[in-house]
This record gives sequence, structure tokens and C-alpha cells, in this order.
Amino acid sequence: MLMKFGVCGGLDLMPLLAQHGYDYLEMGVGGLLKPTEDEAAFNGAVAQLQAAPLPCLALNCLLPSSMKVVGPVVDGAALQRYARTVCTRAQRAGVPVVVFGSGGARRVPDGFEHARALTQLRAFCVMLGQTAAAHHVTIAIEPLCRHDCNILNTVAETAALVRAVQHPAIRLLVDAFHWAQEHETPDALIANADLIVHTHIATAAHRKAPGSEACDFSAFFAALRAARYHGTLSIEAGLDTAAESLPRARALLQELA
Repeated sequence: MLMKFGVCGGLDLMPLLAQHGYDYLEMGVGGLLKPTEDEAAFNGAVAQLQAAPLPCLALNCLLPSSMKVVGPVVDGAALQRYARTVCTRAQRAGVPVVVFGSGGARRVPDGFEHARALTQLRAFCVMLGQTAAAHHVTIAIEPLCRHDCNILNTVAETAALVRAVQHPAIRLLVDAFHWAQEHETPDALIANADLIVHTHIATAAHRKAPGSEACDFSAFFAALRAARYHGTLSIEAGLDTAAESLPRARALLQELA
């Protein structure tokens, strides 16, 4: 399985990642693109990235929790302006994938109709897909377990939204941690293999880097092999001591893949 391995974090991790054979860094949207700040702030962040030894191939945390996508008060114009800034700057920074997890932004308020929330999410993703495509960016929607959000919890549910949006710039992320928390089967991943553009990984018990505690990833990687997935996989986890966690995790990922 030819995969690229990366880690979610800041630019301070770059030297360790390069030293231990990682392929890329996955940063946060706010950390690199500075979507609520001026051009000078963005240009400064990009200059730091360009001086780093590895590329940034994905960005996570698309939306702050204050920018609601569902619920009784959704500012569509503000979302569109924000999406345009993110996608424009992602293209300029050379980052091809932006992850839409953002549990706080998409959480359904108490008493709000779930079906209506799904309709709002679909409308947001249609707009987002059109904006992303114009800037050659792909959006990867991430299923989040019920502990972290109350909608789009499973691969199957999230894939259904991606298919309903019907836009090639809107695709699917599969996260080993959330997949395990929801007790999903490999079949859910394999059935939606055509949509997967990015993956995350962490241990099921305490969301640590692979190798930092016991966790059987065999079913997850078997499903990726059956799906013929050859893309990017980022460790999205607590690293404890990065100098110890990162080389151990990289060696284990190589064995598992």
C-alpha cells in the first residue's frame, strides 16, 4: 500500500517529521491560512511553511465553533465569504485538501430538527464545493463520533451526504479513531472507497499516536487495502513526548501499511 504519512500539528514539528521519515505536515486552517486576518499575516505564515523541509498536504479545523452551519441562525453570506478566503489562500499556499470536521460549527442545537440540519449541511457543502473547485481545492468531510458531535457520526451517514451533494470537490475522510468509537465495520469503508481522499489515525482508547498504547489497527488497514486506498494518512492524536512518539508511530505505520 503506497501511502504518505503525516502528522497534525504546527510548524514546530517539522524538524522531527523530516528526521523520522514523514512525508508531510497537516496544519490547522487558522494556523496557516489566517482567514480572519489580513494578507500580511497569511503571507508571513506561508513564508514560514515554504522555508520548512516538508509540505503541508492537508488542513483541518475548517470552521471555528462560532461560525454555525446548522441551527436557527446561519449567516450564509458570512460563510460564503469565509469559504472564499479559505479556498483562495489554500490554493496560494499549495494545500490540496481541507478537512471539514468542525464539530462545534455543525452541532445540531437542542430541539432543532435533524432533517433540517442535514438540509442546511447539504446547502453549505454545495456552496463549499463550488468555491473549492474554483480554486482547485478538495474538501474532505470527516465523520465525528457522537462524543464529539451529534450529526454525521458514521462513514455511511457522511458518505450519504457527500453523494447527495454530487460535487467532485466534496469528498470523504475516514478517521480510525472515530470509526472505532462508532463500532463501524470495514464494509462501510469499502463500500464508499470511491469517495475517500484522506484519512486520520489515533488509538481507540485515549486517542494517542499509534504505538503509544495497545490498539489493534488490523481491521482498519485491511479495509484500506480492500478499498485500494493509496492516499494520505495523518496522525491526529496526543503525542505525549513527540521525540519518542513520532519515530515509534512511523515505524508501526510502515508495518501496518
